[in-house]
Amino acid sequence: MDLIKNALVAGVAAAALAGASVASAAVIGGGATLSQPLFEDLVVYNPSYGWDYAGTGSGTGKKAFFGNDATHFNAVRQQNGLPPYAAGTAVKYAGSDSVVSEAEALDFATDLEPTVGKLIQVPLAATSVTVPFNVPGLSSLNLTSAQLVSIFKGEITNWNQLDSSYPDLALKVVYRTGGSGTTEIFVRHLKAVDSVKFPDVTNDFQSTIDPSNPVFVQATGSGGVAGSVQATPGAIGYVSPDPAYIDVNDASQVAALQNPNDGQFYLPTEVNVIMTVESVEPPEGTDRLQAINWGKTFANPTAGYSIAGFTFLLANECYADPSEASSIRAFFQDHYTGTHDADISAHALIPLAANWNSAVMATYINSGAPAEINGAGCSTKAGR
Repeated sequence: MDLIKNALVAGVAAAALAGASVASAAVIGGGATLSQPLFEDLVVYNPSYGWDYAGTGSGTGKKAFFGNDATHFNAVRQQNGLPPYAAGTAVKYAGSDSVVSEAEALDFATDLEPTVGKLIQVPLAATSVTVPFNVPGLSSLNLTSAQLVSIFKGEITNWNQLDSSYPDLALKVVYRTGGSGTTEIFVRHLKAVDSVKFPDVTNDFQSTIDPSNPVFVQATGSGGVAGSVQATPGAIGYVSPDPAYIDVNDASQVAALQNPNDGQFYLPTEVNVIMTVESVEPPEGTDRLQAINWGKTFANPTAGYSIAGFTFLLANECYADPSEASSIRAFFQDHYTGTHDADISAHALIPLAANWNSAVMATYINSGAPAEINGAGCSTKAGR
């Protein structure tokens, strides 16, 4: 546990230093904290790109991107000792674990598409949402989906209510505050299991519970949840699978969840998450030109680890600065031809299958693609 805490502290310090070195970078973005460590390795620390990334959570990242307003990132930047963005600073991309809604897509089509071209929402990688726990003396934890629902609804207040062999220890549920795509993936599964207790898919966990219930503890970001669970005997939470937060292969740190369809218990290991997502197909034909069709979800998979989804990259078709467009195209070219697969796996995420990579390249990058980034369709558009 201490090693993970130290890694988190070191990561924050490194992010601040790296961010300071590229504070004036033109390619500005941010959002999901689930994919933040990956984005930082790929585009912040990597001198081939030198982009900015502010880990604010998916909700704020989407607000910044759809509002084209980088000042939404300023609170996080100032926390890391970085200068704020000036009003009017454009946002070039975002990371989000929350899928684009129909309302967001419609607003984009009305307000932004005439200027910046089509909205792009493509998976960056597949991910699980893990369930870390801290129960002294408990070397592993198997949970059914019904138990998971009861725990995160605040109905379980002591660990021995789950099993009489478990310690007489108060149970604390650590949840993320604010809009979070990690929360959205997690709640989507809870709703699939019990739509009475969790009637809505939301990225705001607090809206699903009674926050006055003393079982609940707030935290900020996956790092905050992981740190709180690690520091609180009796705690349980939900976080990104990144090694900065949790070791997905260690059954003493993370719960194995029973898949309600096949009855088996699975840890969120790479092979088990691959089982979950391998049957999900990309959109075909003209459906690819609508961003919402790329927002595939799998709330109740037939096999494999139960809580999984995609973490997404949001962008658009047209960019005003040719150098920015070139950099974004280069990232797409590298990412969707497998260059970054080792980095993805190192962050306990799952590289996309070949059919997904081919679909992205055929739609947005290949010469003459129907929505080629800064291609022929951008000749009459000012760009972002």
